[in-house]
Formats: sequence, C-alpha cells, structure tokens
Amino acid sequence: MTSLRVPSPGGIPRARLWLVASVFMLWGACALFTLHRLQIVRVDDMRARARRQQECIIRVEPRRGMILDRMGRQLAVSTDAFTVYASASQVGEEPGSLAKLAHLLGVPPSRVARKLARGGFVLLERRLAPDVADAIRDAKIPGVELVAEAKRFYPQGELAAQVLGFVVPDNPDLREGLEQRYDDVIRGTPGAWLALRDATGRHIRMEARQAPAPGHDIVTSIDEVIQHIAERELAAAVRETGARGGMVVVLNTPTGEVLALANRPTFNPNQYGKAKPAARRDRVVTDYYEPGSTFKIITAAAAIDEGLVRASEAIDCENGLIRVAGVPIRDHKPFGILSFREVIEESSNVCAIKVGMRLSRAAFYDYVARFGFGARTGIDLPGETPGLLRPTSRWSATSQAYMSFGQEIAVSALQVAAAFSAVANGGVWVPPHVVTRVLDPDGRSAKVPELPAPRRVISESTARTLVDLMEATVWEGTGKKAAVPGYRAAGKTGTAQKYAGGKTYSESQFIASFCGFVPARHPVLTIHVVLDDPSGDHYHGGDVAAPAFSRIAGP
Repeated sequence: MTSLRVPSPGGIPRARLWLVASVFMLWGACALFTLHRLQIVRVDDMRARARRQQECIIRVEPRRGMILDRMGRQLAVSTDAFTVYASASQVGEEPGSLAKLAHLLGVPPSRVARKLARGGFVLLERRLAPDVADAIRDAKIPGVELVAEAKRFYPQGELAAQVLGFVVPDNPDLREGLEQRYDDVIRGTPGAWLALRDATGRHIRMEARQAPAPGHDIVTSIDEVIQHIAERELAAAVRETGARGGMVVVLNTPTGEVLALANRPTFNPNQYGKAKPAARRDRVVTDYYEPGSTFKIITAAAAIDEGLVRASEAIDCENGLIRVAGVPIRDHKPFGILSFREVIEESSNVCAIKVGMRLSRAAFYDYVARFGFGARTGIDLPGETPGLLRPTSRWSATSQAYMSFGQEIAVSALQVAAAFSAVANGGVWVPPHVVTRVLDPDGRSAKVPELPAPRRVISESTARTLVDLMEATVWEGTGKKAAVPGYRAAGKTGTAQKYAGGKTYSESQFIASFCGFVPARHPVLTIHVVLDDPSGDHYHGGDVAAPAFSRIAGP
C-alpha cells in the first residue's frame, strides 16, 4: 500500500504570510516616501496650494492724485466708489437673495446668476455709487461684501479734455493726456483685501491685507478761466466759419507755461467711451500741417539776423508772379514795389521768396531748426509730433522758395506758438510745459519738474525789428481784425492751401491761422488760432482766425 505524502500544515500559510508581509512593507515604504515628499520635499508647494484654495487676494485700486489748474481748481479728482463681491454658494443658498441683489445693482438677475455660476468668491460689479453701496449694505445679504475704491471724475466736463485725457479702469494701455503722461506719479499704490473660504468654498470673512496709498497731486499751468474763453471762442469760430475743426494755444510768453489748449471737435472725458478717436486727439500736439504765411516770420528772422534785409528796404514784388527753376509762383494779389515792412504787412509770397533765397540752404535750414521746427518741443503731453523738416539733401530746386512762405514744411500749432514766443521774448526760445508742481498726498510739499534750459535763437535787435513788423501787420496789414481794444498786439496771419495728395494743392481747402502776442512791447500772452478748412468766401487767416485771437486776448 502506497503511502501519501501530506504537506506540512504550516508550510503554505508561512509562504502566504511572507507574501502579505512583503506587500505591507512595500505599501508602507511607498506611504513613507509619499509623506516625506509631501510634508518635507513639497511642503512649500502644498502650503501654497492650500492657501489658493482657502484664500482669495482682491486688488483694491488706490485713489488717484488730483489734477489741478494753476489756481488750485480741480480738473480731475477721484470720488468714492464701491466694488461688490459675493460668495456664490452663500448667495445661492438663500431664497430670493439673487433676485434681490440684482434689483439693488440695477442689472438683470441672469447677469448675476451667470457670474455666480463660476463658483467661489466672484466680483459682481465695480465702482458703484455710494447710495447703491449703502442700499446693498443695509440689505445684509449673506455672502455679499463691499470694498471701497475710487472712481475718476472730471468736474468741468469737456474743459481741457484733450490735455487731461482719461483713465480706463484696469486697462493701463487705455490712458491719454496727462493721465497717461504722469500715471506713475498720480496712480498711487494698490491695496489688497484677503477673502477667506472654508473647504466647501463658502466665504468666511474678508479682512484688509494692505491699505491702498493715494497718488500725488499735480498742479498744471492751465488757467480754468482762460481755457474756458479759448474753448468758447474756438467753438464760435468753427461754427461761424463752417470749419471742420480748430485749435487754440495760449502760452504764458515769458515762461512757456500752457495757459490753455483747446481742440474742436472735443469730448467729455467722463464719457470717453462715446467719443470718436478724432475727438479725443490732442491736435495741438499730435497733428502737423503746412503753416503758410505765419512762417514768413521765420524767413524774416533769418534774413534780418544775417544782415541780408532791412525793414525799410524796397523790394520788387514782380506784380505778383515769380518763376523759380521755371515754376511760376503767384501772390494772393499783385504787388509792385514794397518795403520789407510792407511785405510782412501785406503778406507777399513773391517778396518773401526773394528774401528767403538770399540765404544759403544751410543757413536757412539752421534758422528753421533753431526755432524748434522738425523736432519735438518736449512738452509733457503724450504723442507729440516733430513735424516735418526735410534735410537739405532732399530739397528740390524750388524747396527753399516754397518754404520761405510756409509750404513744403509741416509744423504743429504748438511749435508755431513757441516760435512766436521766442520773438516776443527778445529772441529766446522757452520750452512749453503743462505741469508746474507735483504735490505729496498730504499737499504740504512740492516737487518742481525739471525743464530744458531756454536757448537764444536770434539776436535781441532782430527780435525787436520783428516785433515792429508784426505790430504793423495788426495795425496796417492783413491782421487788422486781430486788434485788441486797450492793447497793442503783434502777430501774423496765415492762409495755407491744403495738400490734396499727389503733387497738387487744393484750390478750395485751406488752413487759416493767426499767431501773435499781447501786449506787443511787454508780452504776457502768446495766442495761436488755427481753423481747419473754413467754408465760404471768407477763409483767409486775417478774416476768420484773427477775430478769434482778438476775442481771446481782449479784456
């Protein structure tokens, strides 16, 4: 009988025991490795993830500094406003809370529901008026929090709109004017609120983490009263002449301070979203045009300073026609023999060409550049154009002739005003500027922005002669309508054909202008009026721009 071999009762259980023990040992090792990795190696990362789940940092915009006129009157301020946040889970738990909140916000319930659907702690509406915020606070809706912020407001509406510019909340790429140029000074430092949530995402509480710091105030050279007068008279001139638009610059002649800068069309910076880009553009600074006869003062300055012409010198104006390199150039009416004083008074193109051609190309270019043409003035406003002044190497045989009476060169209205101020200042060019002081938030200390040094561009005797010529233009010449009751004014008219493209000038579209200063002998104000394409039979600068100059400068 064959015997059967029976396995040892403890053999198989012992193997299984070792297998189970090995599995548990491996699992334990993995657990220890994972714990070590999470609690030691990745502890900072895990803490950060926990904070992100439990905390929400809310940025609080600071109060922007004020923009003030020269007398301290407010042009731009920050008013109280509130932003409302809500915990999606808490608002959703309370019956009727969503509809009630939407009613208080003045928006459809669907809009609130759509935002709450994102979950967590969400922003519902920004920059609410204080009365709306008070109503929401009084309603005591669970999960709803209000955070105080500031809203930009322009108390004078359209006044100096292009100078001030505007601010688009939360979009630093959409700022214009002084709001853009001095943003780093007036914007302040943002604050922060901490919103705490539990594991389910329910809002627990909010607490201030960092208080916002207000920005600095800036004091401008703008005079609210003069700005208002400039805008009023510019609007009247545009309306009366049917012009497409216009510009006015008023400078404090000795200092270069901008007292007024007006544009038409214009806009209300409180409603910047409704304005067309053309209305928001600061044309005085950004646009350039051919100046026409106002530029004859630069030609005269160069020739007188070089000793190439005297005010009393008689010049033959060729009965209103001259040929340069075979190209005929005509006057606005025929003239015979005129003194140079009368050339400026009557604004003869032919005689201006004759005088301008006495200069070498290099000398003519040098004087034009000295007066600041072809370069930015450096004014503290964004988007300034340098205009257009071609190097002499790109001049044609007729370029100097045309430039002598203000064609083939493009300038800004600000450049012309600064150049005329240089004549009024005895031949010294002073850089124009807008901001005069930067105040600390407490308003007790001030910083004065640094400015480029003034520079002499012509001799004092040349400047005196030019003032005589410009004064005679107002009393006896094309600028009679610029006369100011009670003062002696000096200035020059300009009527430039608009370039129609290709190689032709329009016979029906013009830029009409007048630039001058008062009083003539001890100038205080330099005023430049430009009208774009006045319609009708009266389009000359002496007819349409000079009267606006008189009304702005008058008592």
